[in-house]
Amino acid sequence: MGGCSSQEPETAKNDEAAGEQDDDCHIMGLDKDDEPKLDPKDFISRKLRSEIVFRSPGALKGQSFTIDNCKDCSFFLFDNTAAVTIDDCSRCTFFVGPCESSVFVRNCRDCKMIVACRQFRTRQCKDMDVMLFCAAGQPIIEMSERIRFGAFNYTYFSLNGQFETAHMHVWDTEWSNVYDFTKGNGEEADSKEEAKNWGFLPVGISPVTLLGMRPHEVCEDIKEEESKLSCPVPPAWGTRPLPPTDGWEWECCFVLVPGDDEDTLHSIREWVDFKESQILIKRSRTRKLSDIEVSNLCRTLGYTGKIQLKGGLYIGVEVIGRECIKRLPQKCGSRTVTSVSPEISKSAAVTFFDALAHI
Repeated sequence: MGGCSSQEPETAKNDEAAGEQDDDCHIMGLDKDDEPKLDPKDFISRKLRSEIVFRSPGALKGQSFTIDNCKDCSFFLFDNTAAVTIDDCSRCTFFVGPCESSVFVRNCRDCKMIVACRQFRTRQCKDMDVMLFCAAGQPIIEMSERIRFGAFNYTYFSLNGQFETAHMHVWDTEWSNVYDFTKGNGEEADSKEEAKNWGFLPVGISPVTLLGMRPHEVCEDIKEEESKLSCPVPPAWGTRPLPPTDGWEWECCFVLVPGDDEDTLHSIREWVDFKESQILIKRSRTRKLSDIEVSNLCRTLGYTGKIQLKGGLYIGVEVIGRECIKRLPQKCGSRTVTSVSPEISKSAAVTFFDALAHI
């Protein structure tokens, strides 16, 4: 498979060369077929300067990856990893494909990244922009300043399968529920955006704006048409302020969807992607529920009929938009339960996202 590959190892050539800033970046890649045996050096990038480093789909084989003390570099990990650590980097960009456990970023400055992982944490970082998928639902920042978050948005053909390999469900979309360990300068200190340790990326910012390159421009194993595919992760608005309307009011509706009802999930996703629908997904999450938990949640939603649903995997989706309580049932299958009023919607959302968070 023809990935671009350099013959030089990914280490600093020497201290003098490391201090120089070349006008042209080197591209250092690894194809999935390049190395029949695992070589530790292929999973570490250290003391690089002005390099473009990529790993093709299938090249990392689910191993951990370490990036340390790099400047003015771009990293693209188009494969599953067990864990990723990024330390002491500045003015770098990162794409990290589905990581089965944690991505830990420490002592980094002026970096931009798109990350899919189970847990995300920063420590002693400043001025970072992050498009994030966080399956655990609560990214953590500590001793960090001016971290801006947005929803994960990226695509190539094998990305959806990589989410499955990492045992992560694309409908776990709570990226904006940020926990700040150090709130001295943060959300409790001042209501002004500039006083927060974290905030939001501009609405509508594109992946190429953040990273500067599309997947096919980095890795020849990824074709140009793959960049035109829809991101497998549904777009979630999160806790950002809602945009202004032309006179109608935002309404909240909670939807409980059986995990195997792909048609309903696809229908909701298509509806949200159609911008004129005036509908947004605020957040969504998967839960494994018992029979009694399903029954109680259906009653909370105001469902009065005989409950046919059994325990199993469910997706709770909090939808916001114009008259969505009236319009949403038309998009849902017969086994889907929707809330009947805004008040019930909020109560059901609290139950599903918070009270059932132990599940």
